[in-house]
Amino acid sequence: MIQRIITAIVIAAGLAGCANTKPDLPPNFVLDSDRTDGLVVVSLTLTGKPLDQVISFEYGIRTAVPSAGAEVEQKQHFGSAQQYANWATRGGEHRAATWAAKVKGGSSEPAEILENGKAIGRLVALRLPAGEYEFYTWKIVEQNAYGEMEYGPRQTFSYRFSVQSGKAAYLGRLRLQLDEGTPYNLSIEDMSDVDLTAFRNKYPSIAFEAAVMKEKARQK
Repeated sequence: MIQRIITAIVIAAGLAGCANTKPDLPPNFVLDSDRTDGLVVVSLTLTGKPLDQVISFEYGIRTAVPSAGAEVEQKQHFGSAQQYANWATRGGEHRAATWAAKVKGGSSEPAEILENGKAIGRLVALRLPAGEYEFYTWKIVEQNAYGEMEYGPRQTFSYRFSVQSGKAAYLGRLRLQLDEGTPYNLSIEDMSDVDLTAFRNKYPSIAFEAAVMKEKARQK
């Protein structure tokens, strides 16, 4: 049975294990036309609930689902054990279908985005294979008197974006407003002046394309 591997994504690690706490992208990281993956940068923030009281905060990312009726289903059939071994050796068994973009917990990167002097999130860089993706869920865990409380949306949503081989794109600032006793609110803002200035201070050689995310209809 093919196992899906949920991979923690930190600004430097790209596709890395959940326990991996590597720092930013390598100082010598370069995007070129020979790469099969691309880079997207997004700032992920939380308001309404203090980030310093949160144990972990992450967003779920998955490959985007085509419009209804246009899906293509793929099933690999093997004629021999050797064919399966060849497929697995080349990475077929370990292609991640979902990822986690870590804002807090599982990352060594600081929460550098401030509002009124307090940290509310961080700038995340995602190295992904070329393709169509979407942010579709989020999860927050905080400690209380009885252990831990986990928060998340009851329904999935869809903020879609594209990844192009050898190119970098800025997706915007995804802001989660989470107040006690009220529905959460999720919005996307273009904060490229602030976000990209911070990123270029560390990686001045990486050029970006405008690609702020759009929200699609919520999925039930």
